[in-house]
Amino acid sequence: MGSWSDIADRVLAGKEFTREEALSVLTSPDVELLDVLGAAYKVRHHYHGNKVKIHVLENAMSGMCPEDCKFCSQSNISTGEVERYRLESKDDMVAAAKKAKAAGAYKYCIVTSTRGPSDPQLSTICAAVKEIKETVGIRVCTSLGILERHQAHQLKAAGVDRFNHNLESSERHFPEICSTHAYEDRVRTIGYVQEAGMESCCGGIVGMGEKDEDLVDLAFELRRLGVTSIPINFLNPRPGTPLGDQPLTDPKRCLKVLCMVRFANPSRDVRCAGGRERDLHGVIVKLGARAPAFHLCAMSSPTVIPRSDPRARHLLGVCLTLCCGFSIAEMVVFLVFGEMLGDGALHQILTQRHALYGLGKGSVPLAAAVGLLLHAGMAALMAAALQRMWLRNRKLALSMVLLIFVAFQGALVGLAIGKL
Repeated sequence: MGSWSDIADRVLAGKEFTREEALSVLTSPDVELLDVLGAAYKVRHHYHGNKVKIHVLENAMSGMCPEDCKFCSQSNISTGEVERYRLESKDDMVAAAKKAKAAGAYKYCIVTSTRGPSDPQLSTICAAVKEIKETVGIRVCTSLGILERHQAHQLKAAGVDRFNHNLESSERHFPEICSTHAYEDRVRTIGYVQEAGMESCCGGIVGMGEKDEDLVDLAFELRRLGVTSIPINFLNPRPGTPLGDQPLTDPKRCLKVLCMVRFANPSRDVRCAGGRERDLHGVIVKLGARAPAFHLCAMSSPTVIPRSDPRARHLLGVCLTLCCGFSIAEMVVFLVFGEMLGDGALHQILTQRHALYGLGKGSVPLAAAVGLLLHAGMAALMAAALQRMWLRNRKLALSMVLLIFVAFQGALVGLAIGKL
């Protein structure tokens, strides 16, 4: 078979990379790993130099998928905690694209958890894409599940540059990880995408109990389909999924898989995607991978949620409603029921609370306004502090909001009583 460098030279000369050679990469001794990496890097550098492209993914619809993919925390069989929300608005998707552009991203990808888009969903996404292309100036990818032919053409007309739909594994292994749709549905979708004139992005996941032959089958099927971009994901087992107890893939095996895919698809974008941050870190750019993809999918590792995210605004709304609602109620009590309170303890406590704001006893409306601003500021701080907790455990976040609010009000009442 020759050395690994010889294989790289044959690949660069246009010679066929065989299945036997692909299997030999996966089964190569660990002591030869650096040689394998060097050969893969030789191919990568020939076609792509040392450039890396940054892709930003927006999880535009989460936890709503009816399919039973065993690896996915958003599937209908998953019992794990995952944020669930319907399709974001056009404005939300456009705003996220602007942030991706400002961060230096080469491509912005809109991702939804679904079998395939409904007509209203597709209309919203297409409207967002049109505005993004007109006002933001960034390449756009979408990952929306299984497509019909007319939907692919609709996306192309809206301005979508690339469509992602992974094969996930080999045709032989696919029934082991999903039963609600067929492998051929995914292959057909890629055909519709290419027919419509969009770039095709299609890859798979390593670490789902597949055999070496399954990974080779996947790499060669991607070559047969002629896809533009190949994202290789490494399973990050999610709690509550059937593959939640699957052992982590050895990093050396991850590297060998990437090298094998690079040799089989020498000129394509091989993207080291989900799971890379756990297994590979900085080594990914020294082998066959060209484009790491930074993403908000729930199936991969958690990321910081931007302030424009509707889930963050949801929590802020809860805090504002609680805090500002209390302040407004306080003002109503003073203005409407002030005489009924007389000079009782409640009246004196509320008066002293107003005094704490630096206002005189006769400035009830102004005091209430200052209290409203104070509560609004407190609400914003609470929302920022509890944002990540909200995404992981909504009940716990709400409990913490109430606890902080009660403690804050208790402190104010205690200070007011101390001044009586």
